[in-house]
Amino acid sequence: MIAAAVFIILITIIMGTWEIYKIRLASRLEYDQMSIRNFQAMDSLIRSPGMPLNWEEIVATDINTVQSFGLADSDHRVSEEKVLAFMSIVSPDSPDLQDNVTVLKDKLNIGQYGFLLRLENDRVNYSYGSKPSNEDSSVSTSRVVTFNDRASVITLVLYL
Repeated sequence: MIAAAVFIILITIIMGTWEIYKIRLASRLEYDQMSIRNFQAMDSLIRSPGMPLNWEEIVATDINTVQSFGLADSDHRVSEEKVLAFMSIVSPDSPDLQDNVTVLKDKLNIGQYGFLLRLENDRVNYSYGSKPSNEDSSVSTSRVVTFNDRASVITLVLYL
């Protein structure tokens, strides 16, 4: 009788511990997935001009022709024209804002995550998105780039 009670108590403790670790593992996997997508999207934005190379000239007429978005003229040198085109397609005044954001998230491969993109230096502050409501479920990456011949910081935040 005592052995059965001890066995039931041990099984209960093991099952409870298993559930806690399962939740932690799922949370960690989600965080790792967000981190990878954040790093890849940031890398694409600051190291690539995008595809086609002149996407900033055609995006206003047909965003679906853009294969990938990149903000760089060259590695870590961000183009003002590309930033302005990027900000115009995600502008709150854009009639196709939801569709544009969906296409953009797809091309940047950030999936279902919300995002905040910020580019700042001592003269400009471009930003799209909102801060996450829960800092625990977000991942942020910042990089130093050159924008208008000035050292600038670009930040990409992904969140649930």
